[in-house]
Amino acid sequence: MTQTSTQQTYTVEEFVALYGNSKTHELIRGELREVNTPAMAGEEHGRIGAILLTYLGIFVLQNKLGQHYGSDTSFQIMPGTLRMPDVAFVKAERVIRGSGYIPIPPDLAVEIVSPNDTWDEVEDKIELYLQAGVSLIWAIRPSRKRVYIYRPNNQQPEIVDINGELDGGQVLPSFKLKVSQLFD
Repeated sequence: MTQTSTQQTYTVEEFVALYGNSKTHELIRGELREVNTPAMAGEEHGRIGAILLTYLGIFVLQNKLGQHYGSDTSFQIMPGTLRMPDVAFVKAERVIRGSGYIPIPPDLAVEIVSPNDTWDEVEDKIELYLQAGVSLIWAIRPSRKRVYIYRPNNQQPEIVDINGELDGGQVLPSFKLKVSQLFD
């Protein structure tokens, strides 16, 4: 993700009025930022996102836990900040229906590291999610076939390699997925 050269800041309402449900820009602390488009992210990124969204979606729907979302959904994670996680989940009691952005942070945010992303950019996203109160964050690094799991109040992420298993914890009780299934 790269920052545009504009110095202007926007409110969420101004951003939405100007850009609508943009798939090419996010709003970070009032600043307009370009995001990787699906074409820039690549096949592997899209495939991993689709696999995770499928497994997560089936589990969430069968257990009536809430709502899962793909990469084209914007969340207002804090004032002046709209983010589009690659995959997200919101618990049933927090789901807000509507036609625009979701005005709350998700309970689970997933970022799939694209070839164009730097790890610093991913860590910035993770830090914003943690500040916003997101309960569980999975950062998937295809190049290393690992998932970095972040939770509030943990100093360091838990790292799960291709031989390990993702666990939904308190956010998605009983959800389990072998990391290797993301890379099949």
